[in-house]
Amino acid sequence: MSTSYKILGSYLKKGKDSGCVNIFVEGIDFAFDSGTHQFYPWETLESYLYYVNRTTTRLYGIIPIYRSTKYIVNLQFQNAELITLKKRHYPELDELSKVLLQVTLKTLLSKYLARIEEGSTLKFDKLSIDKSGVYRGKKAVAWFDVEGAKVENGVVFVYARNPLKPNKPGLIGTVGFQTPNAHVLTSLVTALAKNVR
Repeated sequence: MSTSYKILGSYLKKGKDSGCVNIFVEGIDFAFDSGTHQFYPWETLESYLYYVNRTTTRLYGIIPIYRSTKYIVNLQFQNAELITLKKRHYPELDELSKVLLQVTLKTLLSKYLARIEEGSTLKFDKLSIDKSGVYRGKKAVAWFDVEGAKVENGVVFVYARNPLKPNKPGLIGTVGFQTPNAHVLTSLVTALAKNVR
């Protein structure tokens, strides 16, 4: 790994194989206390997922007796290796996930725009997008008629223009942030809808 890489952040790892994870402009490096490194360049990243799983255990199905929250980051690379980061091993996972969100957005957005330009269809849960527009099941909306997308409470909302009520766009569909690469969808929709206007 080149020492000339620009570092964006360094975060400790506890437990087995302790060490730290270093976020560079060029990729992510797992440095272990044993002296070994595992480096993954961003251009080989295929998907990113950060999700919070909250569960409640109930006595007799009624009385809540225990609540747990799990914070997990998944990074999928081209070599099919899935890397999972959990809060119990990475105490600074909240900060780490914010940096990863920005870095992975830049990487995946350019990669996905190129794939769409080549004719690929990208799937985000129940929504699909390609060169022509946005699809939800049999419903298709051409890019010219797509108003845009916005994020609220961990959900991406994709809207169609409404000529009868310009201030009230119609909902095409939603994608929750528990869907891999959901954070890229808003920027993809914005970029592709602007291209046709």
